[in-house]
Amino acid sequence: MRLYKIFTLLVVFSLTVACSKKKENPPVTLTTSVLSGFNVAPKHIGDPEFALIAPVSTSQGSFTYTSSNPAVAVIKGDSIVITGVGSATITAKQAAWGGYTAGSISSVFVVSPSIYIGGYTYTPGGYLPAVWKNGDTIKLAGYGLVNSIISVNDHLYVAGSMANGGAFTYPGYWLDGVQHIFGRTGGAAGIAVLGSDIYVAGYDMEGGSGGSNQAVYWKNGVETTLTNPFNCCGQTGTSTATGIAVSNNQVFICGSAWATSGSFSSVVIWKTDGTLVAYSKPSKSGLTDTSSTANGMLFEGTDLYVYGATAYEYGNSYLTYWKNGAPAMLSTAAPTAAQYSSMIVQGGNMIFAGTDNINSTLNAAYWTNGVETILAPVAAANGITSDGTNIFISGNLYQPGNYAAATPVYWLNGTLTYLNGPASSTTTCISIQEN
Repeated sequence: MRLYKIFTLLVVFSLTVACSKKKENPPVTLTTSVLSGFNVAPKHIGDPEFALIAPVSTSQGSFTYTSSNPAVAVIKGDSIVITGVGSATITAKQAAWGGYTAGSISSVFVVSPSIYIGGYTYTPGGYLPAVWKNGDTIKLAGYGLVNSIISVNDHLYVAGSMANGGAFTYPGYWLDGVQHIFGRTGGAAGIAVLGSDIYVAGYDMEGGSGGSNQAVYWKNGVETTLTNPFNCCGQTGTSTATGIAVSNNQVFICGSAWATSGSFSSVVIWKTDGTLVAYSKPSKSGLTDTSSTANGMLFEGTDLYVYGATAYEYGNSYLTYWKNGAPAMLSTAAPTAAQYSSMIVQGGNMIFAGTDNINSTLNAAYWTNGVETILAPVAAANGITSDGTNIFISGNLYQPGNYAAATPVYWLNGTLTYLNGPASSTTTCISIQEN
């Protein structure tokens, strides 16, 4: 009888175990997370760190982010730190949550160079310095006109002519908007930074004899006169510095120097060690010689380019560039505003920007190896720069018959963009920040 009970219990236990196995829950089926709406808006180099906006999702799982290109964008928690120009794929990864699977979604993030444009705005009280960064205005202290602008290590350096006691004839510079005025009348045309030193190139109206201007540069506000190679017979000829550049830890300055008679000019390259090179020299006859003037300079690798114009006596003036001192005169006559023309070297092409007078109408234009392209009629172009792929040109639009009322603009690869800010503003120069 007892054996029967034991057998019965074993059967019941076996049936219980078998039934319990049959009652196990089936595998859980997870719902796929659906993500959308993840877009990282384009930015400019120099823009501050910014927070990412999480994607829209059917799940409530937490997000983490990755960047495919740390040279452009670095992830910091839920934010992006911009590190360079270019593009990066930003991926938002969502963890599994509840009945939802993990998921991910990506967006291409583009960082462009920052565009700096300088100029001035007319007001009844005088001219105000004007700077635009990526189309929006930046305020500079005091009154004055902007002639050169660069951004170095996230600091903004601007050179120009400033008001001091109501006059706009004092050279100086603005550092991050703060005005620094030099003590002698003149003008500042270019600015460069080497280490912790600030170099400004221009001219001094008080240094020459007979009221002539003298080319000078200032290092941290201390003025040094640049030698005119054509001074003669105890007289000082006119000279002016128009550009400045740094290469291999040396500071180079370009400009123009006139003979004491005033009938001849030459492009001159000065170094801050006191040495100089004149690109042309006068002869006794003067009938077959050319006069040259420099508007600015740039380095492409180790090659030094100076750009400006060359004029034959009793003839036209032609756009000209000098590569390491060797002249190349374009076949196109220099534009009306050649003194404001600017040049870049891109892909082996020499590209000038300037203003051409066609049938008594000013036209914003650029010349690629001498071939002209009109950007806009009743307009002017005054500055050009490039990031190696894109071409940026600053300029102004005018009302027909009224060249006093200017509208500030720039062209990106020929496409026009209006600058924000007050009316009656004029651009004079342009540069870009790429790192």
